[in-house]
Amino acid sequence: MTDFPNIATGPVPRYRKRAEGDPVAEAGARARLAAKRGKPMRPSTRQIGGLVKSIAPKAYRTGGGVEAIAARWREIAGDQLAKVSLPTKLSSHQGVEALTVTCLPAAAPILSHETSRLISAIKRVTGNRVSRIRIAQGRLPEAVTARGKRPRPKPVPPSVRAELEARVADVSDDKLRGALLRLGLAVHARNQSR
Repeated sequence: MTDFPNIATGPVPRYRKRAEGDPVAEAGARARLAAKRGKPMRPSTRQIGGLVKSIAPKAYRTGGGVEAIAARWREIAGDQLAKVSLPTKLSSHQGVEALTVTCLPAAAPILSHETSRLISAIKRVTGNRVSRIRIAQGRLPEAVTARGKRPRPKPVPPSVRAELEARVADVSDDKLRGALLRLGLAVHARNQSR
């Protein structure tokens, strides 16, 4: 017997025809129908637990995103670089994680020389697997630039100013006298801030 259709009788049935009122055939049909019928999907706790076990090590291994690195950027980069740069993006391509750091244009050469030190500091501090640093030159957010501004020096008392002017009064060149006076005022302001 073949499964090819017979022109005279039509296709050969795969299942035996159910006889009307045959309880055995009815039970078999119900079992086949129940197995094929769609059932609502509810993930069991075992499935969710397996997903958490597979995702959690990756999340903890990376040490957080760019926010975790930005929060500790001053510790990673140091005070001087933190004033002129900020990590903005963390991307991953083919298993290589790259950190994009936005910095002021004048600081880009310094930052490019410090990339290997920064990568090792990021790995040490956050545990992140950053293996490359991209440098993007541009403006920094106001919060970073305000943090990097120097505080205004306190005004110099008139008695100190008069004493400095008396010390440089002997100098005949006006430009040199003015420069020496400004230097004396700056040194005095610096000593007062310490």
